[in-house]
Amino acid sequence: MTAGVPLLEVRGLTKSFGGLTAVRDVDLTLQQDEILGLIGPNGAGKTTLFNLLSGSLPRDAGSIRLRGREIAGSPAHRTCQLGLARTFQVPRPFLSLTVFESVLVGASFGRRGGGEAPWARAERCLRLARLLRRRDSRVAALNLAERKRLDLARALATRPYALLVDEVAAGLNPSEVKETVHILRRIHEGGVGIIYVEHVMDAVMGVSHRVQVIDRGRTIAVGSPGEVTRNPTVIEAYLGGSDGGGESDG
Repeated sequence: MTAGVPLLEVRGLTKSFGGLTAVRDVDLTLQQDEILGLIGPNGAGKTTLFNLLSGSLPRDAGSIRLRGREIAGSPAHRTCQLGLARTFQVPRPFLSLTVFESVLVGASFGRRGGGEAPWARAERCLRLARLLRRRDSRVAALNLAERKRLDLARALATRPYALLVDEVAAGLNPSEVKETVHILRRIHEGGVGIIYVEHVMDAVMGVSHRVQVIDRGRTIAVGSPGEVTRNPTVIEAYLGGSDGGGESDG
């Protein structure tokens, strides 16, 4: 990657569903050495944005560049192989597989190279996600916190340059949130850039270097966690209500 080129650079990204624009002319930049928090009221367009970035949805307009390479228009499996992985707000594991087998799928079909055998990478990711003791358990036997950590391990096993994390702390108790945030920090320390969507404010504000706020599909603020929490426009978006940006899940 050329020096000075952002890890992920998004310009003018737009997506409409019929007459409703869910994501409107969004610009976003993720540097190699940062965790970018992405927040906004329910229905703001965050999950739609993730679906666009990961190749799950086609864009109407805009550019998505990963390490300087245009990836907009690539299908989800190709986007993953190029080095952009994601987790899901509601984990979607293969319930009949073991925990190890589930992560091995990611290790086998992600970005090529690295000189590490898929099985070894799967075990390393399980260890980082604190799931190694559950290695041979069926995924169906995991609780919510474990399934969310499994989703992180599966995505990490694809060897991403950038990782999109979607509400990994939602529904967890305070100790589980703390553990999950610790895992995100360790993933980042391993050289992975992260965009983190979250409604648990203590989690996202505690781990993010910068925060970008979207409302009704538009960016309304970008800055440090302290700057955005004091921003009157952000306060109004959360307290004044929003009629949404075309989605019900964020």
